[in-house]
Amino acid sequence: MDDKWCKTLPNATMSWPRLIFHDGLWYIGDCLIIPWTKDLRETLFTLVHNVLGHYGFDKTYGSLRNAYYWLNMCQDLKHGYIASCPDCQWNKSTTNKLYGPLHPLLIPDQQGDSVAINFIGPLPEDKGKNCIIMFMDRLGSNIQLVPTWTDITAEDLPYLFFDKWYCENGLPADIISDRDKLFMSRFWKALQSAIS
Repeated sequence: MDDKWCKTLPNATMSWPRLIFHDGLWYIGDCLIIPWTKDLRETLFTLVHNVLGHYGFDKTYGSLRNAYYWLNMCQDLKHGYIASCPDCQWNKSTTNKLYGPLHPLLIPDQQGDSVAINFIGPLPEDKGKNCIIMFMDRLGSNIQLVPTWTDITAEDLPYLFFDKWYCENGLPADIISDRDKLFMSRFWKALQSAIS
């Protein structure tokens, strides 16, 4: 054991009454104090963590804390060793919420009832456009590809939709898009004002 490290501990006996020096080793209660030496702490982590079968932080720390002590042992284990253990990272379970069952889209009753709007891009810029919007009848084979830009707003999209789709096919009963519900809500409001 490093003598320089040991010389600093006797002063600590005043603040820690359970500090014990026995057989050349320092203990706090029944816990052996592990000094900062090359790879000793990581070796303890490896032995306990691997023997337990790569259990998570709680079981590994529970096995260590009754026999060993060093300052910030909990943080070293949680954020240092277990976070970088290749086996744990490879085999850890997902932290995402479980996905619900898939609900397929209903088949439209007739052509033009349901239109899908998909945004394809960003693409290399050409004549100021860097995206393609695809308007597609979900039941038929009618598809319109319209060049535009990726940052098109929900208020600008209805004018494209009106010119490229509505004038030829009429207003669909529903529109399905790969944009979020807020975008589509603003789109519908702007489309209603453009039609009326």
